Amino acid sequence: MSKRKTHIKFKIMRRNTISATIHLLLLFLVTLTINSSCKKDSTVNIIGSYTRTQAYGTGTYLVKLTFSENDVMKWEPVDSIPGHSATILNYKVEGAIIHIYGDSDCGNEAYYNFTLSGEILTILVKTDECAPRQLALCGLWTQLQ
Repeated sequence: MSKRKTHIKFKIMRRNTISATIHLLLLFLVTLTINSSCKKDSTVNIIGSYTRTQAYGTGTYLVKLTFSENDVMKWEPVDSIPGHSATILNYKVEGAIIHIYGDSDCGNEAYYNFTLSGEILTILVKTDECAPRQLALCGLWTQLQ
């Protein structure tokens, strides 16, 4: 092969290598951009107070559920409920799960699934051996403004 043909072949190979490198770099940047824009914070902020009406015995009562920033959850009757008082316990939000611990009334840990849609917090039991706590927490709660 002549020197000129070798030189032209080298230039074409070099140009193809640079072009392939640029394409790979662009593909990497596009992939990185797509991945970073698709990542979401999986923790939903439920901090605040919620209310709902609960049935106990033959009556219905307004109750309030408050999630504080220091991982304390408080369930408290707004209306006086015979034999019931406020309950304070600890919680952690883990994705779409509320992990409850430090409940002196029930004594065991529990896990509840939840969704927050607008002002409505829906709580459903995942695992909990304490029936009274399930009754107190499961259902639809409306966020206070």
